[in-house]
Amino acid sequence: MADITRVTTFARIKLIHDGRDFHDHEFRESDIDYTIHSADRVVLAADMASPQEVNLGDIGAATPGTHLMLKTDREIKVALDDITALWTVSGVLLFVGSFSHLYVQNENLTTEAVVEYEATDGETSTA
Repeated sequence: MADITRVTTFARIKLIHDGRDFHDHEFRESDIDYTIHSADRVVLAADMASPQEVNLGDIGAATPGTHLMLKTDREIKVALDDITALWTVSGVLLFVGSFSHLYVQNENLTTEAVVEYEATDGETSTA
């Protein structure tokens, strides 16, 4: 019997004001079976002139990715597929959708940025 590997996407935003819950929103997706997984830690040089593509291995080349979790220790620019549509990210980015390419850019003039990511495909829903 083959190993079963699954990813569950979960995010929660809880805002508290004056000791009371102001907002409490939760996103939880059904477990998704996946076959391809890519994870790495990269250090981005300071003052990058343009975005650089991150090697996602077989994701993008063999099959589109569907889940991405990216964590950075400082503000960077991130794009998925379209290098001209850059988002500013500081902290964590959780993306659920279809993508084949990941681009990152560190515009800080003096300090490197550390980026960790996990990406999977997700071909079969078990819901």
